[in-house]
Amino acid sequence: KVAELVEKYKNLNVVDRTSGLSFLGSDAFFLRQSAWQNRLAKRICDSSPISALELFRIAAGVEILNPKESSSDATLRIIMKLNPKLNDADAGKLGESLKLFDWVVRNIQLEAPVERTIEQIAAERLNDSPGDDSAAGVRGLGYNHFAWQMLYIGRGDYVERAKLFLGMCKQREIDGAMLQVAGRPWAACVLIADQLYVFDPQLGLPLPGKEPGSIATLDELRSEPSLLDNLDLRVEESTKENTKYWVKEAQLAEVTALLLVSPESVSHRMKFLQDRLVSEFRIPLADSIEMQSEKFAKFANLKPVAWDIEFRTSQFRHALREAIAQSNYDDAIMAKIIWYYQEEAYIDGFAPYRSARDLFVLGRFESERISNRLNAIESFYNLMYTDKEIDQLGLNKRMLTRIGVLRTENQTSSQYEERVRSVQGQMRLVRRDAGLFLSQSHFDNGSVGAAANWLLRIRDQDESNRWRPAIQYLLGRSDEARREYGKAIQHYQANDSPQFHGDLLRVRILKQLTAAAGKP
Repeated sequence: KVAELVEKYKNLNVVDRTSGLSFLGSDAFFLRQSAWQNRLAKRICDSSPISALELFRIAAGVEILNPKESSSDATLRIIMKLNPKLNDADAGKLGESLKLFDWVVRNIQLEAPVERTIEQIAAERLNDSPGDDSAAGVRGLGYNHFAWQMLYIGRGDYVERAKLFLGMCKQREIDGAMLQVAGRPWAACVLIADQLYVFDPQLGLPLPGKEPGSIATLDELRSEPSLLDNLDLRVEESTKENTKYWVKEAQLAEVTALLLVSPESVSHRMKFLQDRLVSEFRIPLADSIEMQSEKFAKFANLKPVAWDIEFRTSQFRHALREAIAQSNYDDAIMAKIIWYYQEEAYIDGFAPYRSARDLFVLGRFESERISNRLNAIESFYNLMYTDKEIDQLGLNKRMLTRIGVLRTENQTSSQYEERVRSVQGQMRLVRRDAGLFLSQSHFDNGSVGAAANWLLRIRDQDESNRWRPAIQYLLGRSDEARREYGKAIQHYQANDSPQFHGDLLRVRILKQLTAAAGKP
């Protein structure tokens, strides 16, 4: 119940103001996130390259012969062939869900959940809050970032991937939830035609159904135990110790459907605002837990509950903001949040980076002839600074102006020089990210060959180590999209990442489908 969540987290200002109609300063972030997810979901569903669904195209035996056929129409043909019992509307929703999930997997690098001892958790606490770890500022599964932050940094754990996926489904008016088994989040699902189709963000795959290329429903997984057993890796596929799929039939006897809500989406003010938006400005802002619960309660042995993960994210971010302010004079706190300065602060402080990510989310990959504004591809290319450009930043007034480093009247020479040195450090971090983001932009724009070329160019650079899993995976997806299946398989097999289990399952499926279709 929402009332229980509000009572539990009422110490947060954003929760305490749930029943009021006055807006908060922090609401701007929620509104931007909703607008971003709405625009992003629309462009993915309308114009995501059909080659991104090559695996399902092979399974359906569909050829894309007309280059002018829209991505939506081609997707619908594939889904209808794989799911002949669905009507056009439901097949369209399933196709959109598949596209949204696939985009998240391609663009949000999977981070492994960090396992900590009780002693380590105690050492990481940023305050003495009596609440759970998130209230104390300790990083944990699913609550470290809001969706808008993931769209900036391009990384997240499997629960955060699911949050982004479900948030975009909501913007397309597709009902979804996070399935939980044995007290732990497992996989996302979407409700279409009275069935729950299951997508595993940890595998990076929709769970395979009985027919090749189909997506398993919860009912299928319960009635066909072999579908889950088939997700175990075989000895010839991997010699690692942990190769068993982490959910089995017995655990599906009782499943919880976690319904994604946020402190803002259950507030009166967002319902008030949503009801007054018109035309193209009308986007989903408010959630009705009662209506969602009724839809999911119809399934046997499935208990719908309001998910508190976004409340915990608000709690964690509040603790982190207070710690950042405290770190200015507290060295112990600074040592505990050094990860923030290494992983996030440079994004907050570097406007050209954020602008490029904004353009990427909005799908601005082409520039208008009469415009002198850069598109996303050009912006990321310009962020790949050379050592010379970084070292000589202090002498380059044009670049200083473009980055936003301006000397103020009250600033001493030493203060200004320190500011320049700080920006130089940010530039080195930014260029580390820009190569991958440039490749993702090319892929989203349908230029999978250009994406592969850039990925090969940056793959072996030392500063690309943090993105190695995403680079290797997107190389595989680029080759798969170009129907160079053998190369794609080699990339997936070489990818030692938190998603390795799903990548090797993708190899198995790809081999089976191409063999059946007589493809090399």
